[in-house]
Amino acid sequence: MVPEELARVVSLADECSAAVGSVSVEPGSGGDLGPGVLVAAAAAYAAAHSAGARDGAAGADQIAGGVKYAMSALAEADESSASGAHSLM
Repeated sequence: MVPEELARVVSLADECSAAVGSVSVEPGSGGDLGPGVLVAAAAAYAAAHSAGARDGAAGADQIAGGVKYAMSALAEADESSASGAHSLM
């Protein structure tokens, strides 16, 4: 285990969540796009991709949380092993 690398994973996941979580794709308007069918399609596309960005941010948050938990569990196991080794001496 390399704690610095795991900490970097947490940092990158947090950065990803912050960057992607606020993404909002604008659908445009009839003046921009023309026919109503095209506007509706662009709106549906924008909504889907905005939701996808939010889902990606939530996933990044889950990754960061999981790595933090793993780091804590590994540190606890390491301390327990060291304590057990000292008891044997």
